[in-house]
Amino acid sequence: YFNAIRELAGARSLYRQDIPERLRIISEYSPRNLSEDNIIELSSRVESTRLPVLLERLEAPFSGNPEDQHAVDALFTTSMFGTGVDVSRLSLMVVHGQPKTTASYIQSTGRVGRSRAGLVVTFYRATRPRDMSHYEMFCGYHLNMERFVEAVTVAPYSPGTLERCTGPVAVAILRNMSRTTVEWHREDSAGKMAFHIHSEEVKNLPKIFGERSENQPPFRRPERSSVERLVNSELERWRNIAQQVSNRLKYAEYWAPRNPVVLGDPQHRHRGLPVVYENAPNSLRDIEETTGFDT
Repeated sequence: YFNAIRELAGARSLYRQDIPERLRIISEYSPRNLSEDNIIELSSRVESTRLPVLLERLEAPFSGNPEDQHAVDALFTTSMFGTGVDVSRLSLMVVHGQPKTTASYIQSTGRVGRSRAGLVVTFYRATRPRDMSHYEMFCGYHLNMERFVEAVTVAPYSPGTLERCTGPVAVAILRNMSRTTVEWHREDSAGKMAFHIHSEEVKNLPKIFGERSENQPPFRRPERSSVERLVNSELERWRNIAQQVSNRLKYAEYWAPRNPVVLGDPQHRHRGLPVVYENAPNSLRDIEETTGFDT
């Protein structure tokens, strides 16, 4: 694991020359052949379309035969290794330099030791003040690592957050309410919005959003009336779809899309299924719009 592409490239050069040479010196028998074709790199230099294939290759176990060319010998990676990589085979990890944040350190090192015990070896450079600080406070830092996780910067009620998340958050609040006139927590209750939009709990949703918006700092506090109008429009959209499809409406589908849903994803839109809130996010971390560029 490397903090920069430049460091990764340097290590790949060592892997091609110095490491095989050292293995030949210390090995009593024929050392394992470390082929350049049998390593994987996960970094920004790798096209996203190749990632599923590379992750599948990583799952291939080592048979114990030095001539086995199916199992990957080594994985070179950067910060993109921190999330979305769940490979049970990985057990040994070398971290070159302290990662930039404690959160990325925990995320990346947590990728090893899934199916059996894992070992993480961290190398520090004496010429780097940050590495030296972590080296000198190594035990104290690792015993209380969660205390040093950096706070995530958030902007509640920003325009992007309201646009993408108002509807899905309203669904979450409604389904977690107690003492409601409708059992919204039930999986078959999504279609009931067609007849119960004027129920007490649904009418309270705009008030809940509006009251929370007034707690924001003055420099980013939206108008309460505009927030409540937005919530009402999102609920109205839900009712319109519910009236069209009635009891076929589901909250979400986690397998192949077949029914209209409240919380949809691109697959529902591709199949032409009615969706109340398209591309509903799984978290509120990334709320900014993205633009794809083709080169």
